Amino acid sequence: MNKPARKPKPTACSKCGNPKVAGRGLCRPHYQQAYRAGTLDAHDTKADRADKPECPDDHKHDGSTVCYRNHGCRCAPCRARRSKEESLRSKQKAYGTYDSGFVDATPVRQHLQKLGEYGIGQRQAAELAEVSRGRVTAILYGRRGEDRSGQPSSKVDRAIAARILAVRLDFGSLAQNAVIPARGAHRRVQALMTLGWTLTEIGDRCGVSVHNFSAMMRREQMRAQTHRTVAAVYEQLSMTLPPSSTTAEKQAISRSQNHARANGYRPPLAWDDIDLDDDIAAGAVESEETPEIDEVAVELALTGTKVKLTKAERDAAITEAHRRRWSDQRTADVLRLNVRTIIRERDRLKLKAWPTKELIHVGFEE
Repeated sequence: MNKPARKPKPTACSKCGNPKVAGRGLCRPHYQQAYRAGTLDAHDTKADRADKPECPDDHKHDGSTVCYRNHGCRCAPCRARRSKEESLRSKQKAYGTYDSGFVDATPVRQHLQKLGEYGIGQRQAAELAEVSRGRVTAILYGRRGEDRSGQPSSKVDRAIAARILAVRLDFGSLAQNAVIPARGAHRRVQALMTLGWTLTEIGDRCGVSVHNFSAMMRREQMRAQTHRTVAAVYEQLSMTLPPSSTTAEKQAISRSQNHARANGYRPPLAWDDIDLDDDIAAGAVESEETPEIDEVAVELALTGTKVKLTKAERDAAITEAHRRRWSDQRTADVLRLNVRTIIRERDRLKLKAWPTKELIHVGFEE
C-alpha cells in the first residue's frame, strides 16, 4: 500500500511570510503567541501591533509608560520606553536598590485635611503644590467611575507627596474675621510657658487681659487676626528667656515652667510645623522610671505595620533602624514620621550618621 505523500515543509510563516519557520508553519513570534492562546486562529503579535498606536497622537509616547499600560499602544517610542524601564527595574532589583517610587498616602491625606480646616480647599492646595486637582481628589476621596473602587488612594507618588507636604499655611492671606482652629495659637503659648513666660506677660504683649486670654486658651477656634497677633508675639519671645532679676520674677518663671511640665507642653524646638504637626507627643509626661518596651510592637513598626508606639518604643525602633544602617529617609518612611524628626531624635540618642556608602535605602541586612 502506497503511503500518502508528505506535505512539503513550509518555507515561510503563513501569517507574516517570515522565512524563519519555527513550527506549524509559523515563525517564532507567531508560534509562541499561538501556544499561549491555545489556538492557531488569527492573532496578532508585538510585530503586528508595532505601528498601531491606540492613543492620541499628541500624547508623549516616549515620556512615560502611560500609553503602553493604559491605552495599549505598541508604537516604537512606547515599546522603547517600556523596555528601558523594565531593564532599569531588573537591574535595581538585582542590586537590591529597587524603589517603586510610591509612599503611604495617609500622611498626605491628613495634611490636606488639616489644610482644609484652615480654609485651603482642594483646588487651592492643588495650585500651591503644582499638581492636578484630580490627584488631590484621588488622595482624599478616591477616583469615581465604573472601573474605580471609590476608595481613597493607599499609595501616592513620592514626588507628588513631597510637593503636597511642602504646602504651608499662609495666615497673612486670610481675612481678619476668618474662623480657624486655635491649635496653632495654643501650642505657641504653651511653648512660651515652657521657657518661663507667664500668661499675664504673653497676654499683655498681645494686648489682651489675662482673663480674656485664659478664655481664649479654652476655645477650639479663633479669628485669624488673633492668631496673627499671638504668632507675632511668639516670634519675638520663642528664643528669649523672661527677665529674672527679682525674686517675684523668678517665682513666676518657676510656676509657669512647673505648670508646663505637669501638662506635658512642648518647647518651641520640639515642633516641625507648630500649626500642622500631630498631637502624638503632646501631653506626654516623661517618667523617671525605666519605661517598658514592647519588642513585638517595635519589630512590627520596622516592617512597615502601622503600630502605636510609646516614646521609648519609638526610640528603640530608631536605634534598631540605625543599627541596620538604614538611611534617615527610609526610617522616616517605615515609621511614618517626618525625616527631620528622625534626624532630631537620632541626634538626641547620640547616634552618629553612617557614611553614605554604608547606608541601606531598600531591603534588610543584619
